[in-house]
Amino acid sequence: MIPVRRLSVIIILCIQCVLSSGKIFHVSDYGAYPNDNIDDTAGIQAAVDAAINYRFTTTISFGSGTYNLSSTIFIINATNLTITGQGMDQTFLVGNVPMTLFFAQYCNGLTIRSLSIDFDPLPFTAGYVVAVSNTYLDVQVQPPHRTDVNRQVLGIHRFDPVEMRPAFGPDTYEIYQIPPANASTSIVSPGVVRIPLSIVTRFAVGEAVVVIYGPRYDAIFAHDLTDFTVQSVTLFTSWFMGTGTTRARRINIVDYQIKHLRNKKLHLLLIEEIKIICL
Repeated sequence: MIPVRRLSVIIILCIQCVLSSGKIFHVSDYGAYPNDNIDDTAGIQAAVDAAINYRFTTTISFGSGTYNLSSTIFIINATNLTITGQGMDQTFLVGNVPMTLFFAQYCNGLTIRSLSIDFDPLPFTAGYVVAVSNTYLDVQVQPPHRTDVNRQVLGIHRFDPVEMRPAFGPDTYEIYQIPPANASTSIVSPGVVRIPLSIVTRFAVGEAVVVIYGPRYDAIFAHDLTDFTVQSVTLFTSWFMGTGTTRARRINIVDYQIKHLRNKKLHLLLIEEIKIICL
């Protein structure tokens, strides 16, 4: 017969072993299912909240496929939490509005891994300037970019089509504007989008440009946390929409890729898209 004291120790050790190994929270248990074209935000947030309230080592697990999100997932006061998909080419989280997809604050031991983040509609388009005036810029959009209409343009960047990156050196040029009132993008001829301007620009016919819609958000943003890891993550995103941190310690970025246009011709962007700001 095992003494009561020894039995109590064994039970405690078993409980500690179970807690340290962690509990898995499947987003499907909270109503978030892939590939159904239904907003999964509420289900994902519920799974995250349940994992945080568990207060021990936990994992949020996504299945293979595409999940749609309409608003930011907040990760607040999490400890030893891992958010994982089935792989960068298997699990896709798609923001259906311009937004920060993950916002983390006051966390210790947070990991986001094995998934990709995309946006639909895209927060940008790109092509070549075919006409310029003081009030508009006409751009011949290059497929697979889209000729988006009724969009407000906040920024335009000169692009280097050879190096496949924003222009550097003497060719560097970009503008930011408050869009003209009651004026949005329109189609002036097949494949050509007209961009209303509120300021005079130096763009010239023939130049490659990237056109940015709406406010710019980091796809992942983390504030005031320790031991933050982003591993095996791809962001299909626009310029200056990467991973941002403030007041963060011990940041680990492993196998992190920035690309644009999923399922199309992919181009790696500059490492400068990875914005790590430790204040």
